[in-house]
Amino acid sequence: MYVNWDAVGSWVRLMSPLSLIVIAMFAISVKDVVWVADIGAADVVINKEPTSAVTPRADVSVVMVILDEAPLFPLLNADGKINSLRFPGFASLANSSTWYRNDVASSQYTTSAVPSILTGILPNKNPAPLLVNYPKNLFTLLGGNMAMDVQEIMTSLCPKQLCEKAAVSPSDDTTPVDNNSPEDADIEQAKETSEFGRFLRDTSIVLGHKLLPKGLRQHLPTIDEAWGNFGGTAASGDQISSADSSVAPDVLPQGNSSPPSIQYESTETMKESKLKWRSSGPVSQVLRVETLTKRATEQAIPTLHFAHVLLPHRPWNLTSDGRTSAKPNYDSDNPKEIDASRDQYQKFLHQYAATDTIIGDLVAKLRASKNWDRTMLIVTADHGVTLEPGEHKRDTNATRIDTMEDLYRVPLFIKYPDQTVFETNDCPVMAVDILPTISAVKGIDAGWIYDGQSLLNNCPQRQARTITWLTGRTELMSSVESLQTRANKYDQWVSFNSGVDGISGIVPYGSLMKFPVAATIARETRISKWSLEQEEKFGNISGDRFADIPIALKGSITFTSKMSSDALGLVLVDGHVAGMIGEVSSAKAGSKVSFLSIIASSSLTPGPHQVALAIATGNPSSPTITYVGAPS
Repeated sequence: MYVNWDAVGSWVRLMSPLSLIVIAMFAISVKDVVWVADIGAADVVINKEPTSAVTPRADVSVVMVILDEAPLFPLLNADGKINSLRFPGFASLANSSTWYRNDVASSQYTTSAVPSILTGILPNKNPAPLLVNYPKNLFTLLGGNMAMDVQEIMTSLCPKQLCEKAAVSPSDDTTPVDNNSPEDADIEQAKETSEFGRFLRDTSIVLGHKLLPKGLRQHLPTIDEAWGNFGGTAASGDQISSADSSVAPDVLPQGNSSPPSIQYESTETMKESKLKWRSSGPVSQVLRVETLTKRATEQAIPTLHFAHVLLPHRPWNLTSDGRTSAKPNYDSDNPKEIDASRDQYQKFLHQYAATDTIIGDLVAKLRASKNWDRTMLIVTADHGVTLEPGEHKRDTNATRIDTMEDLYRVPLFIKYPDQTVFETNDCPVMAVDILPTISAVKGIDAGWIYDGQSLLNNCPQRQARTITWLTGRTELMSSVESLQTRANKYDQWVSFNSGVDGISGIVPYGSLMKFPVAATIARETRISKWSLEQEEKFGNISGDRFADIPIALKGSITFTSKMSSDALGLVLVDGHVAGMIGEVSSAKAGSKVSFLSIIASSSLTPGPHQVALAIATGNPSSPTITYVGAPS
């Protein structure tokens, strides 16, 4: 026994130096995450030359919303314009701005695409989306000359001294608040602690979580609530702006005679934000945009209002009218069957329509505010998504140019300060052009070199545009006509010649949406029965905002005879067509077919409803309709 323990002791003595080396190497590898350099606002040159614009450059506010998984093709109609029937919010934005219809994203990966937008630099080697890796960005460019109201969710690029507080509009009482409390003094003293000491402490905590038994790990500070400073106060990287904070406000230092802007401490940690996303998904993102809208309309001094929101990003459980449906279990790969891919596209369009509503609300409220003329409004997306059958929704397939068009062609709308002429611009624009454009509008120059160029009074001359993904890059040579080709392709699934309710229609029978079908018509004899999983939910539909309603209907149909290839199921709500079932086509005799049907949320008004099934065949303009009845 003693000999064995002696051997163990010798082994430990021999391994001790190696363990120190391992710890040192580990510390070096993670230092960029937990030991963040002291990066603040950039040194800039301010353009003080007179401008012809009504609003001086220094008084311009910037409102920027980056959407996620938001391709451009669903927004179009047959004429290449915004489909105002289905997306009135984006149409209002296009009619109030310059719509850069030929914009291309830099990457299909969020943590590469968003930093590219914020730095004006094409992705390279895809480092972690942290300030230390991207010190020259939108926030450090503007942070020394504007108040900051920043909501990041997948990145941490804004320095803590600039973005740990959110600037909001003043109340009637603008008396400065004395914040020199003992608690604040303690916090300031803590901030002056050695950065390297904090780094070593954080490293030891991370190692403890990796090496110690569970019983001991539970006594350590958590490491999933911040990028660093695990044992101390919250770091800026883990904070999301909150309009409902109850922490005592500070008064933002003023450089002009504008009313003071009150700041509220951010109280929502990154962990809390992620928990909200996991529990309520897109609902949490709607509230983020509404927070930005409120602040942007009320703020009294030049401010950057920024929000990256995961909309219309999966899970697609928002309905077009702002309610919700059960979260769908969609894989990252699209189904190989067109029916199933179309079902997913319809669910996606519902959430895109819900996103349209909040964008329209932002435009309407900002336009009605005193800040409209002096605001530079930017709405774009980090990347798109493809619904092509059999393809991955987000991965780049270099052999499929069509899916690359879906992934990289995204919306870009810029409303310039005091803009009175609104246009659709087809210049070959890139995501990396956004930051140089903001720099030009604000007249703030940090001497940085960009991969993009300013769009202010400029049309870039490019034959090709670089697009990247995690394992490669290529040059996109296509023109804006390719965008319309993609829109026309998806129009073969869901026609863009109808409004929001048309999302639930299936080509070529889409015109039957809302069509009345009486229970007294001829009976359908080829179906013995059908079932509906959500039948009970139709007994009491709620009209409350974000209420759960059954728009993604699942069930099965049992056939006694073969169905024709042109047969289509019609889901009836209170005797009117509310959705369609493509799986009916060519169903075999004796088969039991499962289906998914996405119905119109407008058919589900508050109260009880009756659901039934009918079958349409023949000429789409004058089809033969037979009645099946209620589920059994």
